Amino acid sequence: MVKKADTIEVLNTGLPQTRSGALQLMYADIHILSPLLRSREFFFLRYCVQVDVGAWIIADVSFDSSRFLHSLTWKLPSGCLIHDMNDGYSTITWVEHVEISDSIQTNPIFRDLVCSNSAFGAERWILTLERMCERIAFASMNMMPSCDSGVIASPEGRKNVMEFSERMVKLFCGSLDMTGNMELQYGKNNNGVRVGIRRSIEAGVPKGLIVTASTSLWLPLLPQTLFNFFKDPSTRHQWDVLCHGNPVTQIQRISNGTFSDNFTTILRPYIPTENNTLLLQECCTDFLGSVVVYAPVDVGTITAAINGEDTTTMPILPSGFTICGDGSPPRGAFFGCALPESRHYGGSILTVTVQVLVSNQNAVGQFNMNTVDAVNGLAATTVKKIKAAFKCP
Repeated sequence: MVKKADTIEVLNTGLPQTRSGALQLMYADIHILSPLLRSREFFFLRYCVQVDVGAWIIADVSFDSSRFLHSLTWKLPSGCLIHDMNDGYSTITWVEHVEISDSIQTNPIFRDLVCSNSAFGAERWILTLERMCERIAFASMNMMPSCDSGVIASPEGRKNVMEFSERMVKLFCGSLDMTGNMELQYGKNNNGVRVGIRRSIEAGVPKGLIVTASTSLWLPLLPQTLFNFFKDPSTRHQWDVLCHGNPVTQIQRISNGTFSDNFTTILRPYIPTENNTLLLQECCTDFLGSVVVYAPVDVGTITAAINGEDTTTMPILPSGFTICGDGSPPRGAFFGCALPESRHYGGSILTVTVQVLVSNQNAVGQFNMNTVDAVNGLAATTVKKIKAAFKCP
């Protein structure tokens, strides 16, 4: 959710030992996972105070100053109450109270989702916090979980691959807000795909020009059905153009949450002309949505990660899917889709994002624009294959 956050000024550091009473002026850019929705920017004061033994309040409220541009979003008193349960666990109560300007236009397929508070509401913050706490706990295990399987033999190698995968997911999420990180934008074309080009200079990403093609669409399917389809290696050839219709083999599975559908995998695609490419994939889900992120990685890089080498500078360029319910109440039968489950539920919003390194040159004008069309076509073909797999128009 948080694309970017900065502490602009520390107004009070609080008590030396506990930092109770700390007050900071902060900035946050909040974005949910689709290029069709604009992010929400906040300048706000954050106050942290210990109200009792083992009880803390973190409160945020928007701050107005001529130093900052007028924001279209305004945070009324919001935040969380943290209470220590004295058993290694905490209870969290979260409140989000936000005003949004009427001038912000929401894409029609996201209107119900945004208005239902599923996109930016307190529930989303709690689920994200819970998910990350689980992931940290699983990464810190000193023993290999019995549910893991594959070629990794040590907890250290397992943790290192999880950290590599976590960075991959962060890069993917950052690519979905295409309003501020693209040097050239082509808007939406006839296929409904938004395409942009950016120059990559940061560590841990292939150097050169990257084309990102992304589109969001509504499908009359349960979110869980789509998630199961994308996470299953046996159905990958139905949507992954680069598999050329061939199967993939799972060579490692790493559990990263209490729910069995939260895991990291290393896959080996069958490519007759190439035997040095693996796929690193992360699947995570909760009842508000799911993410499936993947990236091609060469065998040497994966081996280095398993052996504990530093992954922070290993180049990786992710693509993937985000899936969520459309926020609508249950509706009647959908026509034109051959799935009985769609008769009793709302549909899903699927975002498909493809990223390709198209040139190792640094200047946007130094490559053939036909490569942009090729990446655009890759995203459009992926959507067509997904619809064909479910017999959706």
